[in-house]
Amino acid sequence: MSIAISRIRMQEKEKEADLAIQSEILYNTLMNSVSHELRTPLAAIAGSAGAIQDENIRQNPDTLKEYARQIEDATEDLNYIVENLLDMTRLESGHFKLRNEWHDLSDLLGVTLSRLQKKSPMHPIIVEIADPFPLLKIDFVLLEQAFYNLLMNAIVHTKQGTTIWIRSSYTKKTCTILFEDNGGGISEEHISQIFNKFYKFNSQGTGLGLSITQRIINLHNGNISAHLNSLGGLTFKIVLPVEKQPDSVHE
Repeated sequence: MSIAISRIRMQEKEKEADLAIQSEILYNTLMNSVSHELRTPLAAIAGSAGAIQDENIRQNPDTLKEYARQIEDATEDLNYIVENLLDMTRLESGHFKLRNEWHDLSDLLGVTLSRLQKKSPMHPIIVEIADPFPLLKIDFVLLEQAFYNLLMNAIVHTKQGTTIWIRSSYTKKTCTILFEDNGGGISEEHISQIFNKFYKFNSQGTGLGLSITQRIINLHNGNISAHLNSLGGLTFKIVLPVEKQPDSVHE
């Protein structure tokens, strides 16, 4: 009996040691990945805030307005990074519960595109939503963040002038939402790793956005995949379940 208890305690200690090692690896990876991304907007905020204190600049309304805009843009960038960090923490906790309610896809995309208005002036976004389109039972905030991550990925990793299309279709049981662009695309080797946590195929970003997006889609009992398209860019394909529509839809 005592031998069995000792063995169990030893196994528990080994698990705790493994968990500590994994936590340290995750912490170090997170710090290495995020530290630079945090410093960039913080430096922009500090620089612009310092410049505004210059008396000559304060007397020039146009210059003052430009520095204020730079602070606002950097703050939005910082907020985006923090949102993804918080999402990752919640999703990794294993205790996260979706707040699913009925929502219209057009409303969801409307919020996302409104948030992106300043980020994508040189990236035309064309939305082609099937009409009619079924209501989706989703966590609005989480799925909106997933869509935002996908569009930000296209904006950050493609050249100016790249067009982004959002298309949808549906059957009785599932709906498909495509995020496509005609940018340069990436190699097949990157596609196989594109949803890995902290994976970056260039120096930009935290490597969290697409990993979080995949987790959010999976939590909704859906799936997401990526492939090169005939436009010369990348396509993200999301498939979500279509549940029996609420009675109000049929009235």
